[in-house]
Amino acid sequence: MNLHVLRSDPGLELVVLRALTRSLEVCSAVADTSGILIGVTESWAAFQGKNPFLAGQAVGASYADLCKSLSESSAGDLSIVAMGITGVMKGAVPRLALDYPVAEADGVHEYACTAVHPAGMPGVSAVIHIRDITERSARERRIRRSERLFKATTDNAMDLICLLDSSGRIIYHNPALQRLLGWPDQQIAEKSMQDLVHKDDLGRFGEALHKGVKAGLTQVFDYRITNPHGGWIDLEGQVSAVDDPGGHGESILLISRDISSRKQSERERAQVEIQLRHSQKLEAIGQLAAGIAHEINTPTQYIGDNTAFLRDAFKQTVGMVRTLESHLQSIRAGGGAAAAEATKALSALEEGDLGYLEEEIPKAIQESLEGVGRVTSIVGAMKDFSRPSGETLSHNDLHKAIESTIAVSRGEWKAVAEVETEFAPNLPLVPCFPGEINQVILNLIVNAAHAIKGREGKGGASQPGRIRIGTRIAGPEVEISVSDNGTGIPPEIQGRIFDPFFTTKPVGMGSGQGLSIVHGVITEKHKGRIELESALGVGTTFRIFLPLA
Repeated sequence: MNLHVLRSDPGLELVVLRALTRSLEVCSAVADTSGILIGVTESWAAFQGKNPFLAGQAVGASYADLCKSLSESSAGDLSIVAMGITGVMKGAVPRLALDYPVAEADGVHEYACTAVHPAGMPGVSAVIHIRDITERSARERRIRRSERLFKATTDNAMDLICLLDSSGRIIYHNPALQRLLGWPDQQIAEKSMQDLVHKDDLGRFGEALHKGVKAGLTQVFDYRITNPHGGWIDLEGQVSAVDDPGGHGESILLISRDISSRKQSERERAQVEIQLRHSQKLEAIGQLAAGIAHEINTPTQYIGDNTAFLRDAFKQTVGMVRTLESHLQSIRAGGGAAAAEATKALSALEEGDLGYLEEEIPKAIQESLEGVGRVTSIVGAMKDFSRPSGETLSHNDLHKAIESTIAVSRGEWKAVAEVETEFAPNLPLVPCFPGEINQVILNLIVNAAHAIKGREGKGGASQPGRIRIGTRIAGPEVEISVSDNGTGIPPEIQGRIFDPFFTTKPVGMGSGQGLSIVHGVITEKHKGRIELESALGVGTTFRIFLPLA
């Protein structure tokens, strides 16, 4: 390599060369073709340590003899370096770079040796450079330890650790993300975090990335990413800005924790609280309904008894009037003064249209009695429906509970459908909580009525609405089916209909709790199960299975 100087002047070149060699911390030397050192730097000449490749090796020393001696040394590292330098001096090795340790007075030092056989330089066999790299090696060991510690920490961390660029592309991720997603590294490398985040959370996620870059650290925020099964994983994340290890400005460190279990617990707790409030409300309504039913029952009984009395009394009165009419006709036929009075009385009876009254008043009384009977039936259904369930399962007549529920819910379905029942004969008493079963049947009947009403404008309104409720014994279980010929449930949402707060009804029409409560009552409180069959434009059937044991 040529020395470049300001002008072609041997004197200037010598000055520059001396200045360069004196300023170098590396110990350098030049050996001639016989292995004699013909030149060394000041650092080489001033060396005070025990490194055998430097100590005592002044100008004029035979470096070839030194290397021959050290190559036979029992110190393996020194032997290898010595043989390598010998090979360079002989021209067999063009360049050599080796590290080796030496025990100095203050401890073990590490040295880096570079030997070069310069081409095109007659009389020179090798240029040797030796540098103390103890501090550098220590730094490298510390870095390697840090890297191993970082790798061990991140590889075994349960939290997700991701390094993102400013656009959200994943630069690095620990194995936790791969375990969570179940994807290979290559597939993850092709994604950005925005590809994984739920669309409803993208705004919050992007804002967190922006704040992390701007402020250096964000508060903890929640977001969701997809899982291998097409669902969503709830995460809790925090963003901070870090230096890009690639030297391209700042990167974004995203540390996230899977909180799906916690979220599920919160949802379950919220569901339990909702059901508790719902149960308390139902209990209060049930107490109120029972009280109202009791209050209505007494005057209804008075009305029924009095109407029945009027029916019987009218029948007796009509009989007496007909008898009187017969006597008057006899008197009129006998002639005389009494005949004229009898004629007047018979005329009065005819003007009163006794025949019409005799025909219509019994009908009115009978209709009144039927109406009172209907009120009595509804009151009885309300009393049955509102009967408290108690703390433990009890054996109950399902058919009676279903009939009570049908009566109570009549206002929901009477304008849109007819209700048909098909009850299994000789159905045994079933262990259940009757109040909760009443609520389940009520929710299903109301949903069926709404589905039938929803057919309007969809080409199915001309078909009569029909709700069928049936029971049957299915092995160790009893099955209750509630079917309708309504709009049906779209296949894409059938898996979500039992989720809390999920509803397809317009705002104000439903809270999304009805079917969720149905599912909870059947599966949790009764250890039963519920199945769904539905087809768009055909209708829906819910099948409830309760254990008979």
